[in-house]
Amino acid sequence: FGTPKWAVSHSYRKYSEGWNTEPGRDSQLEYRLTIQGATKEDQGNYTCITPTRHTHTVEIVVKAVECQALPPRRGLTMSTQETKMSTKILLSCSNGNSLIGAHDLTCLPSGNWSAPMPGNVYSCSIKSYVFANFQEKL
Repeated sequence: FGTPKWAVSHSYRKYSEGWNTEPGRDSQLEYRLTIQGATKEDQGNYTCITPTRHTHTVEIVVKAVECQALPPRRGLTMSTQETKMSTKILLSCSNGNSLIGAHDLTCLPSGNWSAPMPGNVYSCSIKSYVFANFQEKL
């Protein structure tokens, strides 16, 4: 039947095209275009045109994804203050107490953290021990 063509609504750069060769995919039917390291300049309409002139258009929108900044919390140590997509923050208690909640958060493509923010669920609890008739906090 021939090879499809990709029409792009801008001339920012050339893109890699080819038949899909991934396992479990149909390399006879799936022709793809690859955008690596997408930037705002890659935004636009991408139209696949088959040899029989059937078309399918997708609009690509490139935007920075960031999660909400995590508020500082007494006794809670965060490995970074970074909030961009895919950032992983490791959480721990700086005062020797036990962390209640997730020990790490990842900024997801949705712009949400992978678990509730420390202000809602996380806290560094004080370990307490009971000795006879009194309770001593450490």
